[in-house]
Amino acid sequence: MSDSQDNKFDQFISCVKQFSRKALKVLRMRFLAAAARLRQAGHFIKRLFQQNQTDNTVRIPSLNPAGYKKGSSVPVIEADIADDETSLPQKLLRTALNNILWIWAVAIAVGIIVFKLTAGGLPGMASHLVFTTWWEDELPPDILQGLVTEFMEKNPDIQVKLKKMSRDELRELLADEDKREDAGDIISVDSFWLPSLEAASLLLPLNTATGESGRYGLSLVSFINPLYYNIRLLREAGFDRPPKTQAELLTYAQRIDKAPEGISGAALALGAGDSESISREILSWIWNSAGIPVENAEGVTYADYHFASKQAIPAFEFLNQLKNSLYPDPFTLSARQKLDAFKAGKIGMIVAPSCALRDLPAAEFGVTTIPSPAAYMGKSAFSLSSWYVGVSAFTTKQEEAETFIRYLRDNAGVIAAAAYAIPGNGRRNPDMAKESANYVKAFDMYDAGEMVRNRPPLTSEFNAAVRTAIGRMFSGGQTPAEAAAAVQAAWEEVIK
Repeated sequence: MSDSQDNKFDQFISCVKQFSRKALKVLRMRFLAAAARLRQAGHFIKRLFQQNQTDNTVRIPSLNPAGYKKGSSVPVIEADIADDETSLPQKLLRTALNNILWIWAVAIAVGIIVFKLTAGGLPGMASHLVFTTWWEDELPPDILQGLVTEFMEKNPDIQVKLKKMSRDELRELLADEDKREDAGDIISVDSFWLPSLEAASLLLPLNTATGESGRYGLSLVSFINPLYYNIRLLREAGFDRPPKTQAELLTYAQRIDKAPEGISGAALALGAGDSESISREILSWIWNSAGIPVENAEGVTYADYHFASKQAIPAFEFLNQLKNSLYPDPFTLSARQKLDAFKAGKIGMIVAPSCALRDLPAAEFGVTTIPSPAAYMGKSAFSLSSWYVGVSAFTTKQEEAETFIRYLRDNAGVIAAAAYAIPGNGRRNPDMAKESANYVKAFDMYDAGEMVRNRPPLTSEFNAAVRTAIGRMFSGGQTPAEAAAAVQAAWEEVIK
């Protein structure tokens, strides 16, 4: 059996044992009550026949089956006893009904038990939930388990089991129609998965238990994606500060790049399995050249944003010039591989989420805004990724699941601090501010900048189209302007 099957079987056995104890107690009480009724009926019948032996001619108070009128005299069983005006048929019928009613009550109770076994357990018994998450890979050990343990101590009627998976494993599981039911009751969701999960009806809309009625996921913590740089590599290339413009970054990357020594000026992690790669690695440069797309702001719509505008095309030209200084194989490079190579001193500059701050000491690595063209006059723009949590459409315990989600929301500060999430839950952590100069600098950049949230229609189809356009541009198959036009065509397709 699988872990989930073993868990369900254990729950079933536990429920059966508890139900059996309660049922036996109820049946014993019912048996004693029924026995008392039978004894009363026996006494009544005994008394009845004793009286019949002395007088078997009685007055019939109503029509009998033979049709005799009231007052006729026939030899029948006495039906009008002085101390009990209820007829024998009525007495027997009432006794039968009393027993039938409690039998029906037991049947109804069994029905309730069966329903509870499949929909959350018996009253007074713990409901068992499975929380499937990849966050364990991004957090120090035992952070999530500590929160789960604390939740169960405060809510002993709800038991939560962590099911740990990688981000890629969970994404593949949710994409498999035959296996997605195994994802559990509560799911950690990438913000870029939400549109497809909603379209496939794989998440339940949240209700008032979380205070987020109608939404399909709750954002717990968020991360900006700034530019990181290796202080030593910049100094060795003759620079004592990070680049401020895209032109400066090109110069920095070209000087840092030492292919024979395995050192690259910059890196792009565009592996197809990373749903955030296009937003983080490509669009970040466009947002800081042409501004961010906006919807419903003073009548502005996504249709008013143009990737092939004169403001946006320079970003494509910048990327095309950067390609010669990039770490090898950008279209197969994963975000984790890129970060590991950066930490090892093989890459000069990368764009990465704020959680990278945890492993990048300020004495060796710096953080700054993403450079823009010299002519750009807007605020610094950051792509924003978020950790969402949602309720699986396959759960039978939505209320309990939302109780746990509400608890996670109330403790989002713990997760944000452990993950070095900026803005996290929107509040600075004073302890982290004391420990990390880069944390303070990154939060200052967030406060002064603009965020590109996950709501622009960055679907998997759009991301694939951008990846294809950049790949053709890098290979010389099309010019930066043609790549921009291809991205614009994909944009117009998804915003229809």
